Amino acid sequence: LNIFLWFSGGLDLKTQEAALRSGPDVVVATPGRLIDHLHNSPNFSLNTIEVLVLDEADRMLEEAFKDQMNELIRLCAPNRQTLLFSATMTDQIDELAAMSLKKPVKIFINENTETALKLRQEFVRIRAGREGDREAIVSALVTRTFQSCFFVFSGKYYRVCEDEERLSAHAHLARTFRTKGKISDTSVLILCNGSFQHRR
Repeated sequence: LNIFLWFSGGLDLKTQEAALRSGPDVVVATPGRLIDHLHNSPNFSLNTIEVLVLDEADRMLEEAFKDQMNELIRLCAPNRQTLLFSATMTDQIDELAAMSLKKPVKIFINENTETALKLRQEFVRIRAGREGDREAIVSALVTRTFQSCFFVFSGKYYRVCEDEERLSAHAHLARTFRTKGKISDTSVLILCNGSFQHRR
């Protein structure tokens, strides 16, 4: 692969335009920011796109991205391959699939009640009125329980930034020391919808 790019709102548009001019093989983007570039970045289009991946389509439709997703599909090369991923099958997903897929192969994962045999699942209940304790609870879990490698999922990009700063402060998750080649003993992968950040 030539370049892997991640585009979302809140990041510098001009820097992203310059990166697009290098001809990336893979672009991961939010619908809104990708449309911004399609309308405003010179010589950038989806006319030659080979594969379009619509990840967490149900969540994007919930967050009112329907019109943007429809526009993206319309602007893509008609002979592309499209992969659509969704945790739920709703009427809106059916409509999106009918518009974006041609003779699709449908793959269904096991029901939500079935889990991997060796998977241990637990949850922490945060009582009403105590939502402000969430960050402290996550930090405590990181410090006392998950001391080697773990994932943190977040619904919003700004939450990812906030969580990373808190975890770095409370659990001493240092960034990579590129100049000396040293890394910390703990690795964390912080994810939000359609994007990721990796810290060691």
